Amino acid sequence: MASLTFFLKNPNGSTSTPIIARLAFHGTKVKIYTGLSVVEPKRWNQAAQLVNTRGYAQADRINDALAALRTRLENCFLEYVAAGTVPTPEQLRQAIEPVPQAPEPVVAVVPMVEAPAEPAQRCWLRSSSGTSISAGASAGPPSRPTSL
Repeated sequence: MASLTFFLKNPNGSTSTPIIARLAFHGTKVKIYTGLSVVEPKRWNQAAQLVNTRGYAQADRINDALAALRTRLENCFLEYVAAGTVPTPEQLRQAIEPVPQAPEPVVAVVPMVEAPAEPAQRCWLRSSSGTSISAGASAGPPSRPTSL
């Protein structure tokens, strides 16, 4: 079976350091950068493979992300094993790439159009039965209706 470990690239550093995942299986070890960092390496608990939450505002967000990454890596590995193969390092890296989110809907502000100063002209048509049919805004029949 596989073992998954999270560790810091530079655990003794004084500046932000990346969190790395190492998946070991069948004598192979694969290191994968998680895309997460710990701003204060002294807050990392290697035994628990988590960030200590006391006094560190980002700890819960980072720990939740690590739990999600663990699940995704383990599921990826198990899917390949169930299919009778072993995942490549690239396939494992792809398993933890961020899932693209649907773009936010675009809301456009459309300016109000003012009504024309002059009303639209009315169009008169004469039907085959001789009845006048009108459409438009002006009132009254035209002086000379058009025929079809």
